[in-house]
Amino acid sequence: MNDDDLSRAPASLEPAQEVLRQPAFAFFWSATTIRALGGAIAGVAFQVLIVTTVNATPVQISILNALSVAPYLVLGFIVGALMDRWRRQRTLVLTTLARAVTLAVVPVLLLTGALNFWSLAAVILVLGVLTLFSDSAAQPLLPRIVPRGSLVMANAWLGQSGTVAQTAGPALGGVLLNLIGATLLFVFEAAVNVVAAVLQARIKVEESKPEPRSPGRHVGHDIAEGMQYTYRHRTLRPLALSVHVWFLGNSVVTTVFAVYALRELALPSLAFGVALAAGGSEGSSAR
Repeated sequence: MNDDDLSRAPASLEPAQEVLRQPAFAFFWSATTIRALGGAIAGVAFQVLIVTTVNATPVQISILNALSVAPYLVLGFIVGALMDRWRRQRTLVLTTLARAVTLAVVPVLLLTGALNFWSLAAVILVLGVLTLFSDSAAQPLLPRIVPRGSLVMANAWLGQSGTVAQTAGPALGGVLLNLIGATLLFVFEAAVNVVAAVLQARIKVEESKPEPRSPGRHVGHDIAEGMQYTYRHRTLRPLALSVHVWFLGNSVVTTVFAVYALRELALPSLAFGVALAAGGSEGSSAR
């Protein structure tokens, strides 16, 4: 998000508690919430598939978990620079639809017996890239959707729903795996993303055209400036580094816990999902 996004935000100051009465934010919040819940549910399903169906080794499990977050570390600044040049709402809708298509591939792989380490790795990597684009489009879009005075409350609503999704999602994922199986669960996940895309498409927001670039200036300059600004900023630098460390630690814990719970303890998917929910964790493969 750049300074222009904040300066062009609506100037009216509506009461913060009325934020959900603003149609654009209501659609944005609803789409974000159901997608977050769906992602948490799919996270459990992916972990169960990796450990029990694919029978991946611990090294393979760590690779699959790393693939879901690798796009953030490798492509984060590139995608951020591109978002300053692209229509963010269109990007949000298209990436959500692409997520639906990618998730729909999993039932096909299961039914045809083609689900293996390599096919699952491709699915997880594609989902990671699409989620990065989606997150990068959503963040700078919010200040254009709600008045500046409602931004704090809007972020609070998004944070609360995200916390609920990460807590309830794994348990619900374990229940659904037991009730309908992995194939139908991923069909359900694809449908959830289609619904989210429809809600996102209904958001009415004005996006100004990107400012023309100076002659000879390309996206590489924006990426370099973004990296310099982030890692030289006294506040953003420790925040960025802490996020990197968190991703590393979370990947280690997710790998070890999944192997121990599903293989050593032989927990059923329901108990595994409940355990993740109790720990406030979620499978990282479907972020």
